[in-house]
Amino acid sequence: MPSFEYEDNTGTKRTATVSEFFLNLNPEEQKRRLNAALQEKYGTEEKPSIPIGEKGLFDWLSLLERPSQAIKVGLKESALGANLFRDLGGIDMTPQEGLLVGMKRGWLGDDEVRTQDFLPDDMDPILKGVLGFAGDVVTDPLTWSGGLIGKGLRSAGSAVKDATPKAQKLQLEKLKDQAMTKSMF
Repeated sequence: MPSFEYEDNTGTKRTATVSEFFLNLNPEEQKRRLNAALQEKYGTEEKPSIPIGEKGLFDWLSLLERPSQAIKVGLKESALGANLFRDLGGIDMTPQEGLLVGMKRGWLGDDEVRTQDFLPDDMDPILKGVLGFAGDVVTDPLTWSGGLIGKGLRSAGSAVKDATPKAQKLQLEKLKDQAMTKSMF
């Protein structure tokens, strides 16, 4: 099959392996098909909005990853990050939007960066999944700061407990005992 050089919608020069039939198409149709194939494989798609009452456990757990994705997508969309992403083999359909726009898109869940995106397409799928998961865990800030967050919450709870007057503590204890008694019977 022949090779075909073209410039995509982002202005990047690319080479694609195409059929003889493709070479006989007009240039606009060739560009449309090539860009559609790139968008389908590497582009971001609009995710449907799920009403709050219909969200499942995994929808709520995915919110824990939003700060990490804000950092990763923001860095990817910065000028330096876009060049690094391209050099590692990634294809960015929205190059160099800027750090803040990228952080917003990552925080809102509109875009995400996965370690698996940087691994070769012809790699064994099981190995690719395991390495991708390991890379995502290593690059997640919660991996490194989870213990600090727990300690911070415990310290805040202790401070609130110490600052609560004795009369209110006794009243809260009575309410707790009443609630426990009702729920047991």
